Amino acid sequence: MRKLFVVLLFVSPAYFILHAQDQPEWKALPNAPVITGKIDDLYFINPYTGWAAVRVAGTNVYKTTDGGTSWSFTNIAAAGRSIRFTDANNGWLGSLSGAPLWRTTDGGATWSPVLDLPSGPAAVCGLFSIDTSYVFAVGRYNPEATPYFIKTTDGGANWTVKNMNVYAGSLVDIYFFSLDTGYVVGSSIEGADLNSKKALVLRTTDGGDSWNTVYQGTQAGQLCWKITFPTAATGYVSIEPFPFGSANAVPSYLKTTDGGLTWETKSFPAGTYSMEMQGIQFLADGQRGWAGGFNSLAYETTDGGATWTPSFGANLNRFRMFGDTLGYASGRTIYKFTTDPVTTVETRPDVPAFISLDQNYPNPFNPNTTIKFKLNEMMHVKLTIVDALGREVATLINEELDQGIYHKYWDATGFPSGTYFYRLVTPQYTETRKMVLVK
Repeated sequence: MRKLFVVLLFVSPAYFILHAQDQPEWKALPNAPVITGKIDDLYFINPYTGWAAVRVAGTNVYKTTDGGTSWSFTNIAAAGRSIRFTDANNGWLGSLSGAPLWRTTDGGATWSPVLDLPSGPAAVCGLFSIDTSYVFAVGRYNPEATPYFIKTTDGGANWTVKNMNVYAGSLVDIYFFSLDTGYVVGSSIEGADLNSKKALVLRTTDGGDSWNTVYQGTQAGQLCWKITFPTAATGYVSIEPFPFGSANAVPSYLKTTDGGLTWETKSFPAGTYSMEMQGIQFLADGQRGWAGGFNSLAYETTDGGATWTPSFGANLNRFRMFGDTLGYASGRTIYKFTTDPVTTVETRPDVPAFISLDQNYPNPFNPNTTIKFKLNEMMHVKLTIVDALGREVATLINEELDQGIYHKYWDATGFPSGTYFYRLVTPQYTETRKMVLVK
């Protein structure tokens, strides 16, 4: 069983909560941006330094140099969809409107549009780099605009632009193994719009001069969204269904075990999921993985995709991993996959006006969830977990606490699936809320 410990340390006017587990888990970074939609992309050059593209009133490019503990940001007049850095100074931002490509040479402090890019691309949706010289890009995802493949071999001094409309109807993401061999994903030529086009994976072995179709789906209304290779042999592609919400729009994904030469379609259990499938990631063993999309929590599998259960976060779009024990993901906020404690800091210039108990998050959950409550003065607090039969099965807090805002983690490993209740009891206040554990 995984071990859990919680330490509460209060230093006015903020509080800190530390939570650690033996097995890596996804945890929301408390100081990262939080939006109602999705953070389109993020990229890390090492475990500590990374950037995220957030489309809010233009694009805020957020940067961290301490593994996500703190963030700074710069606003630029772009509709950022993709982001990639080749080193600590040089980075690229793909945009959905205006200039399709932007560049920074000072680590993201300032950005400039790439004005000498040959005409053609209306947007850049996916970026990939081999080193500081070789940068590849594709776009656009919308079949109303011609799809293009874009490449530089000299760090952006010169660009090659290739019209891809003889290969694809739209292009969204890109992955290269070497200077010559790579893949792009999107939708087929056939079909008038995304509701009638089919999932498509293309392969090149000559640096993008020519392309071959290695996968085309048979189901209309599917668009390949993200491509990832946890190992050189094993890769995954998420497939977004169109129109979303239709009876046959069952989220699915592709898997390869031969480096992308062939792909197998994998479907989620019908009627189980309601999401616009976008972000996907597996660990190297191919057993534990996550998938998510717009208007949905993420889902986790521990048996290679045979079964899936609700997991962390919402609106997941991109994963960036450093092996099997550290990674980052973008969705409604930025999440970190780690065994290290994540410190939650919430500044409170004013004392809470009243006692309150919030709904746990996530809910449903497996196996961890967070319970938030507020205290307007020092008092004795008891926070317990009760099962559906009314039996108290866990005591999370039973002590004197100072005024403030608290987050308490509950690790339900070892507890069966079902409905549970969490109850907050103080001398002046008692409240009970319901939550659901799904395994």
